[in-house]
Amino acid sequence: MLYQEMVAAIRVNMVKVQELIEPELNDEFASKVGPFKNVGELREDIEKQLKFEKQNEADRDYESQLLKEISSKSSLSIPEVLLNDEIDRRFKDVVLNLSYRGQTLTEFLDSEGQTEEEYKEKVVRPEAEERLKSSIILSEISELEKVPLSNEEIDARIQQLKSQYKDPQTQAELSKPESRREIASRLLAEKTIQKLKTYLG
Repeated sequence: MLYQEMVAAIRVNMVKVQELIEPELNDEFASKVGPFKNVGELREDIEKQLKFEKQNEADRDYESQLLKEISSKSSLSIPEVLLNDEIDRRFKDVVLNLSYRGQTLTEFLDSEGQTEEEYKEKVVRPEAEERLKSSIILSEISELEKVPLSNEEIDARIQQLKSQYKDPQTQAELSKPESRREIASRLLAEKTIQKLKTYLG
């Protein structure tokens, strides 16, 4: 009886009713989502983007395998101080990426069934070691092969990144000298990898 009285006392004011309608795939829709005259141009652009992404992924996989192959044949001892710095840097990136996904570090570690120390030792440390080895090897190869890198190329890459990430915080970060050094290092690594790929055909 009490339940019926409570239900009777509840009143709902309906303000608005909305329905999600799937848009029709036609020329009008194509012109609204981009600079396309018709559906054909839209489909062509999507196919082009998918091919580009697939090729990029294949290139990254190949380059990763290439570096692992070179790294596995190199006897290189990395100073512990350098390795610890890289572990800290990579772990901070993990925490930052988790925050972007709306997940806390505690939640993530619980899902992995690991403590922070275990995750650093089992996951982050091997990745950091591999990255440092690859970076040092590429640096040596770039010196031996005299791979050129101009200030204009570095400026162009920074401008490209600034045009992609327009928020004030990222813009300020990209303007820092340490960011410039990191971008220059990455750009030199890319050019060195391209040179290695031409040697291997």
